[in-house]
Formats: sequence, C-alpha cells, structure tokens
Amino acid sequence: MDFLKWVLTTSLMATPLVALILAIKYALGNRLKPRWHYLLWLLLTLRLLIPWAPESSFSIFNLFTNPSQTPIQLMNTDIVSPLAPAAIISKVTLTPAYVVESTSITLLQIGFWIWLLVVIGLSFYTILVNRRFANTLSKQACVSDPTILRLLEQCKQQMNVKRDIRLMVSNQTVSPTLFGFLQPSLIISYQTLAALSLEQLRYIFLHELAHYKRKDIAVNWVMQVLLILHWFNPILWYAYYRMREDQEIACDAQTLTYIRSNEVQEYGQTIISLLEGYTPQKHISGLARFFGNKKQLTRRITMIKLFKPASFRWSILGCVVLLLIAGLFLTDGKTSATSLEELTSKSAAEVQKNPGPAARSIITDYFTAIMAKGDTDGAPLMSFKVVGIDTSDMNRIKASIASEYEEFGIMPAVDYSLIKVKNRYQVEKQVCVYDMAPTSPTKGTVHCDVNFIEGDGTVSVLGPAEVDPAKLISKDEHEKMIKIIKDVNAGYLPESALKDAQPLLDKDPQYRLSHHPGDDYINAGFSETDFKRMIKVIQDVNVGLLPEASLKEAQPLLDKMPEYRVARRPK
Repeated sequence: MDFLKWVLTTSLMATPLVALILAIKYALGNRLKPRWHYLLWLLLTLRLLIPWAPESSFSIFNLFTNPSQTPIQLMNTDIVSPLAPAAIISKVTLTPAYVVESTSITLLQIGFWIWLLVVIGLSFYTILVNRRFANTLSKQACVSDPTILRLLEQCKQQMNVKRDIRLMVSNQTVSPTLFGFLQPSLIISYQTLAALSLEQLRYIFLHELAHYKRKDIAVNWVMQVLLILHWFNPILWYAYYRMREDQEIACDAQTLTYIRSNEVQEYGQTIISLLEGYTPQKHISGLARFFGNKKQLTRRITMIKLFKPASFRWSILGCVVLLLIAGLFLTDGKTSATSLEELTSKSAAEVQKNPGPAARSIITDYFTAIMAKGDTDGAPLMSFKVVGIDTSDMNRIKASIASEYEEFGIMPAVDYSLIKVKNRYQVEKQVCVYDMAPTSPTKGTVHCDVNFIEGDGTVSVLGPAEVDPAKLISKDEHEKMIKIIKDVNAGYLPESALKDAQPLLDKDPQYRLSHHPGDDYINAGFSETDFKRMIKVIQDVNVGLLPEASLKEAQPLLDKMPEYRVARRPK
C-alpha cells in the first residue's frame, strides 16, 4: 500500500516536469542541441526513480508544502489552565487493537488491487512479446557476406565499440534494429540489405552502433518498467513517445560526428528512403530502431541540414537548463524545521540539575504550545493538570496528565514520556484515541501509542495487533473470556476459572471489573446509591481530581472488592 502511495506521489510530481520540459523544448527549439533535448527526458526518468530527494528552498514543490511554522509564545504555569484544542485526543472511534473484527475494504485497497492487476498484466505482456521476438530471432540467419561483415567491423573500430554484435537478416522488423541488452544483435531485413549500397549500409551501421554506445536499449527498458508502474498516467506515456523521438534525433546527431561533412546530405537521403515505407510495428522494449511519421521525419531532416558540431556556448546553455530543472524538480519542498517537541525541550544539564520542576515545565509548555495551534488536531481541551512526575528513570521521565475535554468530559490520566534527544529532553510524541465504540469492551478508555503514521489529514495508531500478531485475541475468544470473568464475579464460577481468561487480564487488568448487568452492587452487598457514590470517589482519585486520602470514603467497597481500585470514569 505504501509503495502505491509512493507511485501516485511521484507520478503527480512528474506531471508538471513533463509540461516544463515540453515548454523549454518549444522555447529553445534548434538553439538547444539534440543531445540536450534528449537529456531533458532523463531528468524525468530520475524523478520517477528516486525514492527520496533532498529538501531545498529552491524546489518547485515548496508551492504545495508549508515550509514554516508561526512562532509559538510559551507560558510557564503549573496550574490548571483553560486551553484551546489539543492534539492528544483524536476525534475517531477506537476499536480495541487486540480484537480482530474489522474486515472493511477501503477505496485505497480496491485501487491497489486494480493497479496491481494491471501492472501484472502489462509485465506479462511485455515479457511475452520480447521473449517471442527473441525466440523468432534465434531461428534467423546471420549475415555471412564477408564484405558486409568487414564494413560492420570498420564501423565498430571507428566508434570504438569492442563488444561482439551479431549481424542478422530477418523480415521480423521492417527498419534496421538493434535488439538485446546483454547480447546485442543488429537486424536488417532482406529488402533493406538488397536495396542499400555499401555506403548507405555504413550510415545504418553507424546509427545503430550509436544506439549501443548511448545505452538506449537500457534506457528504454527502464522507461518501460516505469510506464508499467505508472500505467494510469497518460501524460507519462506521451512523454515516453516524445523521448523516443528525441532519442532518434540525438542518435542522428552523434552519427553525423562520424561522417564527413560532404556525406551529410547522403545520410539524410538514406533516412528518407528508409522511413518512406515505414509502417508502425508492435512496441518491443528491447529494441532501438528507425521509426517515425512524416512530422518526425521533417524534424530529423531539418536537424541534419542544420547540423553543426557542438559549440561551447550551447553546451553551457544545455548545462544551465539541466541544472535549473534538476534544482526545481529533483528536490522536495522544505518541511518545518522545528517540531513542537523540539520547541518545548530543555537542555539535559538543566533537567538533570533539577529534574522534577524542569520536567513539569517541559510538559506544561508542551500543552500550552498545543493550545496555540488551534482546533486542528483533536477535540477541544477545557483544562489539564500535571498530576505527577516520575524521575526515577532519567532516560524516560514520566509525566501523568489529567485533562477534561469539551466533547468527552473528564478523561483518565494519560502518561507522557520525556526522553533525551541530542542532549536535550523533550516530550515523546504520541497519539491518544478515546474509545467511543458502543459495543467495545474498552469503551470509555484512552489508548495511547508512540507508533503511529500521519498523512493526508489522518492518523493511524499502530496498536498491539500490528506490533505482535502472534498475541491477537479473536472476537469470539474475547467474548468468551469476558463471560468467564463475569461469571466468576457473580459467583457462578470459582476464582480458579480466571486462568482461562488470563490472556485478556494480562493485556488489561481493568477487565477484572466485568459484571453481569445488575450484579455490581448486589454482589458487593451495598445499596445502589452507596455503590455508585464509592465508585465515583475511586474514579475521581484515579484521574487526580481528589487526593488519595479520599479513598477512605470508598474503603468498605475496596475491602470487599479490591479490584475496583483501578476503576476509571466512563464516557
């Protein structure tokens, strides 16, 4: 799924690059040499290939990102403060991470399977076509005429090509073709071999050897793979078509550097004679061959007529254009330089000198900074209080926060960690989700996790189900264990039966409180009014609204049922 998101993102980022390349090609025209026209398309290939790009303030993608944050004014206070929205409570419903019950399919999942099926289909087709062509070619004859073979060797020496390249004759392709990346073969049809003179054959050999020297077959294969991944983007298919055009013209330009100036016109005539009878053929990725319609033929002949050896001035222009586009499109936009956690941090020396007050100051500043962000990340926070600071482990200082939210009321206390990063103590970022599911066994509780993924306005919390699948509890097993606990609490089963519910109790001791409806205060031997009063006292103590000493008012209940010591206030 993440790979598809990367493909979609790079495809989107490559689209304006195609538009810019076409605009530059149109604006500069013949002032930009054929080689540079072609190299522009290689920047597109790079943009589609790179999984990561350095951030730059020069990047065009800064137009679509928020490169900076408004400075936040911090307040140092240890009292309960009225706050604006805070990011620690998400406005979503949490299904317990250890209960496997969701089988919903998202649009992204459907899109992923459609994309994958098309990718597999196109990959199979590409491999099949190339394999068939290679099999057919293996049955064709090699050219045995010593004069022609000698001419090919002379061309290879002239272009400093040392690789063995087979010269084959076949009617499988109409125009001269170079096929194969690992074992290249130069293929000429019987008609072409019979119609062209030795001098014209020399031009053809030089042209196809130019394809080999420029590694055009390898480039074509890379682009074919990228097109398969980005099959949904018609702009990239058009870009590949234009790239192949420029590839042929750049190859013509390189060929012209190996022939004499008085042979240029004859080379052009050879191209015309080959392309006059050109008919479109099935696309094969492993080929580099003559191709083109009348418009492309006109471009090639115009380039051949105007051809001049590359000048230093135009080479500088090509370099400048390439560097400009690379700076704009091969970099990513800058993101925020300072996070909220970094902004509210303190030096390790300051914290270690006076751990308690320093840690309290950091966590208070952190919540105050969240207030300044406004209602963008979660439910509106009405008040908060630092209930306790635990500095027994200086590698992970614990801060317990009690809070009250506009939508949820008083919430259970949440623990935050202060960790040392680059010799400074800062809050470890986490996402907390309030369980509002009507049928959830953990309704009214808060689930916090430092393992989460942010993106496109959504937050995914990675709970134990994703961390350790081996310890999952199915929905049926969960319900079975809840019933065992309820039966034990109602006296229908002995205490020893709890061993069958131990996996659930290990995950959350709160489930030890589970009772059948109506059993709670009856089994405790109290009136409903007294039972609810004592439960409320325990809940208020657990969220820091009452001191520990208040528990004496609930002692009769705790004496009979000590498991209620962990009672939390529900929604």
